[in-house]
Amino acid sequence: MENNSADERTFALYEELQARDARVRVVVWEPPEQGAFNYSAIVNRGVRAAKGTYVVLLNNDTEVIEPAWLEELLGCLMRPEVGVVGAKLLFRDGLIQHVGMVANPNGDNCHVYQNLTRDALGAGGQAAMPGDYSMVTGACQMVRRSLFEELGGYDEELAVGFNDTDFCLRVREAGLAVTVAAHAVLYPREFSTRGREVTDARGIA
Repeated sequence: MENNSADERTFALYEELQARDARVRVVVWEPPEQGAFNYSAIVNRGVRAAKGTYVVLLNNDTEVIEPAWLEELLGCLMRPEVGVVGAKLLFRDGLIQHVGMVANPNGDNCHVYQNLTRDALGAGGQAAMPGDYSMVTGACQMVRRSLFEELGGYDEELAVGFNDTDFCLRVREAGLAVTVAAHAVLYPREFSTRGREVTDARGIA
């Protein structure tokens, strides 16, 4: 999904990738006004353009560490009771950034096991094995296309933040589990392609 890129090298890479592999398609998201950004709208547009039974929502600032990451995500999604699967994300120093989230009493989201080492087990081995949580970050999510469409996709009123966790909570309301594939490991380079946003359209800080 192309949105608001300016560097000519980006467009040269698009051409190279599409020439190399016919499965690669670049879809341009047209913002309603110049420079506008709506992550939910971009994701929804991408899913509509996708052709697969399963879709991976993946930030453009992620770097794969574990080569079998897709197989790990898909393996978890093969459980019929699972609706969406996320990955383990590591800070650049190798400590855990994300291996699932839960809601906390402040009405916010809490990353469990954050800042433990990559191979730390956590309570009962939860940080090292696939497990179910309240939410997983949209930096890397795999979901059945049919379920994504059934639930109406990402809420476009949540243009920047909380759209991923809102989707996960709706998956849970539908009676399905939200799971982390702890052996699918990536680095997130958070805010490296876009600056940090302070509030969302609904005024959530």
